[in-house]
This record gives sequence, structure tokens and C-alpha cells, in this order.
Amino acid sequence: MWVAICGLAISLICAGRWIVSLTYLGFTLHGRTYYARIAAACDELAVRKAADSTSEWKILGRDPSLPAALRDLSLGCVLVNEQGVLLRMRTSLDTYAVEWYKVSGGANRWQLEGQPGGSRDVLFSTNKPPRPN
Repeated sequence: MWVAICGLAISLICAGRWIVSLTYLGFTLHGRTYYARIAAACDELAVRKAADSTSEWKILGRDPSLPAALRDLSLGCVLVNEQGVLLRMRTSLDTYAVEWYKVSGGANRWQLEGQPGGSRDVLFSTNKPPRPN
């Protein structure tokens, strides 16, 4: 009987972790290194976009041209313009956005911000050298 109860408890814990991973909460449970990788991938897209004359790129979430760190996310689409990069996340349980942008009035301060349902959470920020023109 205890074996069955323990088995059930382990199954529920695993299912709970899987469910949380499909939500904004699950996205916020990562560390600085994880968010730095996402920010670097967004920077890569911004640099590519800077070489293009179109005002904005809209890239579908499974596009093979996306950096690997972004392809691993549950992306609906990615918007890239001169202001930064917006990741629109869509899972079976949640929809939210993550934005990488230069902070207004903050010299060369950039931040990765989660945007679930109207609120804003800074997940990662860093000072970086200015982009060459």
C-alpha cells in the first residue's frame, strides 16, 4: 500500500513540475545564466535586424533561423525592431510576453522583462557597450 501511495505522490510531483513548466511561473524559475542566454539570443537577432532596412521583423516561433536558445522556448512569434525584441510565448496553459530592450534614460542598461497579464517583472538586466552604427 505504501508503495502505491509513494508511486502516486511521485507521479503527482512530476505532473506538477510539467504543468508549472508550461506557465509564466515556470519561466520565472530559472537563474541568471538562463536569462543571459535568452538576452544574448535576442541581441543576435537585433544585430541581424540592424543590417536590414525593414522596420520590423515578425518571425514564427519554430523558424530554424532563430538562435537555439529561443527555439527551445514555447514561442508563438518573435517581433524585432529598433526598440528591441519581443517574444510572444504561447503554451497550452498560458500566454505571456518577454521583452529585451534598452532601458529609457539608462545609458547602456538593457533588461529582459516578463509581461504576464498586464504586470511587468524584470528577469535580467545588464550594462552593455553601445551597438556600432
